[in-house]
Amino acid sequence: MKKLFFRKIKSLPIIVLILFAILIFCGVTLVPIIYILLLQPVQINGKAMAPTLSDGSMHFILKGINNVNYVSRGDIIVYKSKTDSKIQYVHRIIGMPGDKILLKNSNIYINGEILEEAYLNQNVETNEDEFLKENQSITVPPDSYFVLGDNRKNSQDSRHTGFIPKENIVGKIWICYARCQ
Repeated sequence: MKKLFFRKIKSLPIIVLILFAILIFCGVTLVPIIYILLLQPVQINGKAMAPTLSDGSMHFILKGINNVNYVSRGDIIVYKSKTDSKIQYVHRIIGMPGDKILLKNSNIYINGEILEEAYLNQNVETNEDEFLKENQSITVPPDSYFVLGDNRKNSQDSRHTGFIPKENIVGKIWICYARCQ
């Protein structure tokens, strides 16, 4: 009986080493896969989404969402510029494919209903720009989105640049991990 007990104790370090090797292997292989396919860190540069996202804050985004119907109105997304794919922007989805958007008296109307934007500071005005004019309705095309920054005075969003193609979406802001407000 004693010999069997000592054999189990002698094999214990080998079992621990094997488990440790498995953990290291999983970490080395799974972390890059998760990074490439699912998560990506991003740093917010600028004040277009203030006060919701602060300048310099660090977030993880969920990637690959443009391949599934995963985004919805109100989601904050990271997307590539239509003119330079190396430049990325962060804005909130306001209009979904097929939505009719109207700017009237600094309020956004979606399909004839005023958009309640509890995330905005009080007295924030939404002004017209090149693409969205006061009292002129626009319709979001299929596979495109209309986005706005929460800091409307300091945001170059869909009012200026137009609709965001689905394929330009990099990911959806998920969680802040550094310099959070």
